[in-house]
Amino acid sequence: MENTLAVEFLTPDVIRKDLEAINTLLQEYKTTITMSDLEDILNQDRILVIRDEKGVIVGMAGFFVYRKPTGLVGVVEDVVVSPDYRKRGLGRKLMEEILHIARTEKLKYVFLTSNPARVPARALYRSLGFKEWETTPFRIFL
Repeated sequence: MENTLAVEFLTPDVIRKDLEAINTLLQEYKTTITMSDLEDILNQDRILVIRDEKGVIVGMAGFFVYRKPTGLVGVVEDVVVSPDYRKRGLGRKLMEEILHIARTEKLKYVFLTSNPARVPARALYRSLGFKEWETTPFRIFL
């Protein structure tokens, strides 16, 4: 069953049902977004999703590409799969698609961060070839 679920780009003509499914997934990050937020994201960048047999989004990953002085790079954000669909390879499927796109678009590298508490996610990233970076990320909340 899981093998038939395909990764697709979410398009700017999203519907309320898609927003509700995304906000259900984003509860893992203790946040939600509005339809306007989602439309803004999709007009600039990409969100890859996996839908179940009924068309409901059950997994997602943001993939943002930008050019910096040292080259074209990608950033992966908010990778999440519904608890009912975990351990079925859907996170791997999302990440493999992102890496395929990154290679096709000739990105220099793909960057992501992952909370140390997300042990299965970190194991997935390592299995795909991601290495912990030698720099420390900094962040300021505004």
